[in-house]
Amino acid sequence: MNHLYELPVFKNNQNLKIIMEVENAVTAFSGITHIPVSYFSGAGKFLWCSMPHDRVCDATTDYGSDSLPCTRNLISSMNISLSIPEPYMFMCNAGLINICMPFVPDGQLYGFLIAGPVAMGNEMDKILQNVSRNTAQYNIDYSVLLPTTHNLKLYSPKEITYLKILFQGAVTSVISESDSDSRINQNFQEQSEISRKLLQMKRDQLDVEYPHSSEQALTDSIVSGNTGICLKRFSKYVEDVMVFEGGNLALTKLRIIGLLSHILKTDLKEQNNYDNMYLLEKINESQSMKEIVLSGKSLIMSLARSAAECFYDGSSEIIKAAVSHIHSSFRDPVTLNSTAELLHVNSAYLSALFKQETGCTFISYLNSVRLEYSRKLLSNSSMTVTEACMNSGFSSVSYFTKQFKSKYGITPKEFKKRK
Repeated sequence: MNHLYELPVFKNNQNLKIIMEVENAVTAFSGITHIPVSYFSGAGKFLWCSMPHDRVCDATTDYGSDSLPCTRNLISSMNISLSIPEPYMFMCNAGLINICMPFVPDGQLYGFLIAGPVAMGNEMDKILQNVSRNTAQYNIDYSVLLPTTHNLKLYSPKEITYLKILFQGAVTSVISESDSDSRINQNFQEQSEISRKLLQMKRDQLDVEYPHSSEQALTDSIVSGNTGICLKRFSKYVEDVMVFEGGNLALTKLRIIGLLSHILKTDLKEQNNYDNMYLLEKINESQSMKEIVLSGKSLIMSLARSAAECFYDGSSEIIKAAVSHIHSSFRDPVTLNSTAELLHVNSAYLSALFKQETGCTFISYLNSVRLEYSRKLLSNSSMTVTEACMNSGFSSVSYFTKQFKSKYGITPKEFKKRK
């Protein structure tokens, strides 16, 4: 069998001792479950198997070659398991189930352990037919394939989950408690909720779509300078992206860096701020979701504060908060009273202070923000006047039309016809 990668080089006897210990642990797992466990190097090269004559994969004579789809599937599953990090269940190209777990006992990737393949379903005959059909494109040694497939035990989804827990326990029993192990345990705890959501979506047969809504909500809160809500929305966006990317930390970081870089481009002052560049690099170097959020929050606050100064550069923190609230929530039923209540001040005091600091009343400022947004909707979308009205925060088309004509000199309908 042609391997794609070189063997790893172990630097001391301690490495070899750990490898021997995990081999003993997974051999015990195989002895109890009669499920083969294969050990791959950190680069993805097959090294050994606890049950070398009971693995269906060995029936493929060119197993391991770069051209096989199963090789790409295997490497992809390894990357996902490393980024989660926890046991990752995946279906191989033959239609069988495998459980992949990274072995990182001291912060260094020693390799990957894969339990399986095993069969999951209700009818073994159908599973065997699928295996035969899915492997027809490969060079198959049927003297190996037939006995190994007929020795497969059929598992229910619940039993597969139990096997996953048992397999994880066998591997983690080898790992001693250390600082780096605590980091890995922290990553596991941080992302267990993400894994739970993914499994639930799979059970519900739901497609995971990119979180456009949470991305837009985050962007709106940043560009509106609303520092009070943007941190919470950032945490929600990071979690949603992690779910969308299947727990892949590297892809999640790329998504977040891309979004924040795009927002930076709209702020000439902040894009030349070297502290922001440093924070982007910190996000890129993060090893856990917690680290991403910590670095990201600092950058988010910098961008939101900069945006707030564009709307109001006075010294009143109350008016700064009120203006930020208007820009982030103008599509909602915002009122002077609700804003005063949110800021824990008297509404009459807020009204007087707002006029004093901005030169206009609270409602006129709110209407101005809403009207500017409605004009963008009418210019760049196929929305009707009524739809633009409602999406901009106005509750009355007649009032919206009156305010629009007062500000721009024409009605919304006339404006839309010109575009």
